[in-house]
Amino acid sequence: MLVSVRQIVISQENDCVNAFDLAVIALGLTSKRFPLKGITGSIHWHIKRPGESGTLEATYDPKGQRLWLEVRTNRAATWQPAVIESLLSQFKPDTES
Repeated sequence: MLVSVRQIVISQENDCVNAFDLAVIALGLTSKRFPLKGITGSIHWHIKRPGESGTLEATYDPKGQRLWLEVRTNRAATWQPAVIESLLSQFKPDTES
């Protein structure tokens, strides 16, 4: 499942990254953040719920001003749909493209 989201209200790259970090923390999740190979300047997260299996991935592409979430089949878990829904409510879906 690939969900593309865009934060319309936030215009600065660092603000978007910080807002996403805070949203993840507010949901009681942990994350590791690092650059994604192949997308210059990108930030990639591996998001987990402590004590449970599964990893939700998120990537921010500053050039394209896009933030997307991804659930890989081998990392799927029952907690992910609710987290994705919560993040979508905070980061408006990109309906312009």
